[in-house]
Amino acid sequence: MTSKLERNYGRWETPHVRWESVAAFCAEDAWDDGVHTIELGTGPSLDLIISGQPFNGRSTALPVFFSGAVQSRETKAGPFFSGEGISRSGGFPYVSISDPSLELHETLGLAWYTGSEGQPLRDPLLAVLRAVADAYGNELLLIGGSGGGYTALFYGQKLGERASVFVWNAQTDILEYNEKFVRHYLETAFPDRTSPLLQSADWKSLVRQELSDAGVELSVLPDASAGLRPRRTVFIQNATDWHVPVHTAPFLSAGNYKHLGRGMYQRGVNQAVWITHFGSDHEALPAASVSSLLKDLLDPARTAREVVSSFKDSGLVPGQRPGTEPRDLRHLKAELAGQLSLDLQEEPGGGVQARLNLGSIPVGYGGLRFGFFKLRAEGAATNEKWYSADPEYTFSKTDPESNYSVQVRVRDGFNHELFSLEAAAPAPVQHPSRVFIYGSCVTRDAFALEHDFELVDYVARSPFGSAFAQPPKAVDVKIDSIPSAFQRRMVRTDLHKQLDGLLRDKDFDYLLVDLIDERIRLMPYEDTVIAYSAELQRTGLQVDFGKLLGVGSEEYYALWKQGLDRLLAACPASKIVVNRVFWATAADDGTELPDQAGIARHNEVLKRLYAELSAHPEIRFIDYPEGLLVANSKHQWGAAPFHFVEGVSMHLLGELAKLSPQGA
Repeated sequence: MTSKLERNYGRWETPHVRWESVAAFCAEDAWDDGVHTIELGTGPSLDLIISGQPFNGRSTALPVFFSGAVQSRETKAGPFFSGEGISRSGGFPYVSISDPSLELHETLGLAWYTGSEGQPLRDPLLAVLRAVADAYGNELLLIGGSGGGYTALFYGQKLGERASVFVWNAQTDILEYNEKFVRHYLETAFPDRTSPLLQSADWKSLVRQELSDAGVELSVLPDASAGLRPRRTVFIQNATDWHVPVHTAPFLSAGNYKHLGRGMYQRGVNQAVWITHFGSDHEALPAASVSSLLKDLLDPARTAREVVSSFKDSGLVPGQRPGTEPRDLRHLKAELAGQLSLDLQEEPGGGVQARLNLGSIPVGYGGLRFGFFKLRAEGAATNEKWYSADPEYTFSKTDPESNYSVQVRVRDGFNHELFSLEAAAPAPVQHPSRVFIYGSCVTRDAFALEHDFELVDYVARSPFGSAFAQPPKAVDVKIDSIPSAFQRRMVRTDLHKQLDGLLRDKDFDYLLVDLIDERIRLMPYEDTVIAYSAELQRTGLQVDFGKLLGVGSEEYYALWKQGLDRLLAACPASKIVVNRVFWATAADDGTELPDQAGIARHNEVLKRLYAELSAHPEIRFIDYPEGLLVANSKHQWGAAPFHFVEGVSMHLLGELAKLSPQGA
């Protein structure tokens, strides 16, 4: 598989020279400026560009650039040379090498100069670099960021005293880079050797061993541990980059670097790593910083320590935050554990706020990060907030699990888990369930008794078909003529169709609905309908009785169903509790109530409406024992089939309590 885009040498506007082999190239003692293409026997050829006539006798180091990932690779043609702009602006010669493996496929943008199946690259590229170093007569300065930084480190270790290395945000182990890109690289460059292994859960160790057997190294850490290093190393690492714990920290450990404070690490005077804040995450080192460091490193007499110290004081890194540079804090574990404490507090709106008190430790010290976990009673741990410098987190009130503990796990900037703090979540305070009543006095009267609920609002005298109809364009009703403030409010709520907004704006746990007011006829008004209630009639509003919509008519049912749909849009069905009452046929003194035919007719309407509500399984119902729905002959509002004995109210409150958390 090869790139669909042919390499474009013309865009470099320099002579193009071809070499039949690495040996032919290396046999020369100098090379002219231009792009040099070296055949490698099999697979893509190796391209490098030489610029600035470096072989005319120089006393400075020779920059050699390696490219990192090529973005939008499928739209670009190689070869890919980096370093041209900064070298020209600095007025110094340079060499830049393109990775031949990027020609294997048009989507492969990063291959770390490792070669491919049938085309080993390490030894040929080392031979080229050694030949260039010998011809130049001074050390090479290998340069790269990210993936290019890996290559600079790798070949710098192999070249030893012949090279210095300048890298930023470098990978140090290819297999620990982004898994998606690593797998694509392996499947493209080494398909036969790695494709079967990539199916295994242990694919990294299997691939590492397989390619090691083939002479392909995937990490600079073994050479670092063995003491192999270039003459000078300057490694600049952004503090917020995920590479810090995954790539930089293992490199420091393998190379036995000593921490000097403020993110500075050194091994002798010529191996220096500085972890500092110069950008966001994996952002590249700014061009001005690269130029400054490169110019200083061109002088072979300057030590890595001098170069980094000068850079630190140059003002080019304004974002330094001393003390917050990520570091290994394991030796301070006991001291840190003595400073930190965990406080838990229930929030007014529910949930639990966990706050880590840091004592005298500054926020972000050493890259300290905190992960917030919920420990269940059965021992399972759930991560609620991933590791960050933020010492606070609020556990949501929506979790029904109340028997849990909060655990905060503490990690340093190198991702070492230091210790954890735990505390049992406070028992939730039981707040009264909040009830919104949409119905009649059948339901409202119960809340005149002793109860454990909070009554949020009460809307009556407004059947479904009217309550959720469109509001009239104009209202000319003398509401102020109604003597009762409550009745005025009910008529106003119905006329202006305010129930929908109230349901959306109010905070409640249950919408307690009864349908007794579905006995009220609907009156066409303007371009809508309103409730022709007894309260409305007191305003003297003129009415055409022939146009009133009778209870139980098909037009009435159609409007009621529209109202139900709009109710469910304004309030979740899971919050709706229906007080399923029917008109009583007898009073508590044993007498039969008058108009039995009318009672039966209204109860048939109620049965049909309750059936419609039952079609929504999340809606809950409160039902009554047989014989309890009896009219109160001495009711405060007068005897009526829907003015019930007190036992109905007591039963309602008891059943509602069973639904609430307090009664669960």
